[in-house]
Amino acid sequence: MVPIPKRFASRTRSPTAKRYRSFPTTDLWFCSIRAILFAHDSPPFDPTTAANQWPSLQAWNTHAGELFDDMTLRQLAERELAAKHVDRDELLEQLTYLHENWDELRQRLKPQLIPLDQLRSMLSAVGAPIDSSSIGISPQRLAVSFHKAQMIRRRFTVLDVAVRIGLMPDDVADPA
Repeated sequence: MVPIPKRFASRTRSPTAKRYRSFPTTDLWFCSIRAILFAHDSPPFDPTTAANQWPSLQAWNTHAGELFDDMTLRQLAERELAAKHVDRDELLEQLTYLHENWDELRQRLKPQLIPLDQLRSMLSAVGAPIDSSSIGISPQRLAVSFHKAQMIRRRFTVLDVAVRIGLMPDDVADPA
């Protein structure tokens, strides 16, 4: 039997567990992005191509304006995007470093991450949803949610890596 992390098990016993229903789906998606990243022996991106396609801060702010109807959230997104935005030269430097050190990073991180199949089994064992349709969210809406989340969080996450290397989709398929 697969051990169940307390953070998942406690959600199913709580009378307010319904409000946490979407978290397992996002956990699976993040895990699938990491699986895509680490499935390759070589990096799944070209630093120069990614840097050349990198939008300006003004373009990011325009995109935030398109995603957020609420002015408070739009201003938050603009502030957080400005805090972590880099220009194309800085991005090229970062991605070149990541590209050159890919194997070491991959080897160090891979053992620390729960494999996608194991996470799916753990979530199923506690009755948590394992796809977006089971919580009434379309793949497109889930993708928009991830884009918004990346914009309003200052901390650097796997979402930021996905955006910077051009892996952030406009339509999120449920993890296979």
